[in-house]
Amino acid sequence: MTIPMPFGDSALWAATGRVSGCACVNMFGRATNVDSGVATDLHDGANATTDLDVLVIPTAARVHAIVSTDATDVTGIGTLTLTGQPADTQTVTIGAKVYTFQTTLTDADGNVKIGANASGTIDNLIAAINLAAGAGTTYAASMTANAIDVEAAAGAGDTMTLWDHSSAAIATTDTADNTAWGAANTVDGTGARTVRVYGLKTWASKETYEDINLHGAVAVNTANSYVMINRMEVLTKGGTNVNKGVITATAATDSTVSAQINADVGKTLSTVLGVPSLQTAYISNYYGAVVKPAAALSAKLTLLANPEAGTEDTKFVTQHVLGLDTTGTSVLRHSFNPYLAISGPAIIKLQADADAADSDISGGMDVILLDNS
Repeated sequence: MTIPMPFGDSALWAATGRVSGCACVNMFGRATNVDSGVATDLHDGANATTDLDVLVIPTAARVHAIVSTDATDVTGIGTLTLTGQPADTQTVTIGAKVYTFQTTLTDADGNVKIGANASGTIDNLIAAINLAAGAGTTYAASMTANAIDVEAAAGAGDTMTLWDHSSAAIATTDTADNTAWGAANTVDGTGARTVRVYGLKTWASKETYEDINLHGAVAVNTANSYVMINRMEVLTKGGTNVNKGVITATAATDSTVSAQINADVGKTLSTVLGVPSLQTAYISNYYGAVVKPAAALSAKLTLLANPEAGTEDTKFVTQHVLGLDTTGTSVLRHSFNPYLAISGPAIIKLQADADAADSDISGGMDVILLDNS
């Protein structure tokens, strides 16, 4: 395949997206719990707590649940509690939008039917906020979306959790009996607020991405189903932590963790890359290092590829091996000239093996993805 290459620094032009049919990926991973004699993928789950040596790939395209172990990794949050029923024509207000409770529902924007009990009423309000099922019966058919990007869900008892996906806290007020907001405004998350997920929807489609508004310890499902999540990164955050908790992407049905962001890191540190059938990966170099040796340590770093992604995802072919030794060279890099070509569909990864338990090893690879046509 002939690729028109501009003058000057060709790698810079490729990285800035100015070369047609070309994408650049710099994969970096770290495993803090490489045990003696245990081949361990360089990825976030290979730590003493999670202790996932080999990253497991979903058996088919799966919706993934994105969730944090900490409630402060959230866009913004508010809580409404009903201790009884509101009266006819009383209101709750979210931002500038007024929701009016009615005993007999009339068709005007903002109207919500009072249910048989407090639980039913709060369910009707949640449906109205989300424009869910029930238009014309539980809330007005003329209901429009709140001008602010909000989402509601039932909480414990007769409570409603409101997630504010805007960039600032919004006012929440009410005139209703037996109704109270937890605070006058939604509370912005101090950790991660939004996360971008990059992955392959099929082994025959190029990488895509979507942005997830985090709901703290409450899982949010991806809009897409993925056969492979290549990486995740925090897009927006509060002022305390990049991400307070561990953020994971767990595949439905398989219940396998496809990717995770460790606390206060902000992005996945993983060298596992899925390549679709539409592209070929050209690896210019790969490298590895011993991060924190407790004593003299020898380790092996192996570059692996599986050329049957989507058919058989567990058996890998060795492409190259590096040796690390803290008494000699604890950092090594190997360059391929010409570049090592691996055609998709394929899974490429770096794997480490050490002669001492709990070894901390990092590594990475620089990859150019070229369209096959």
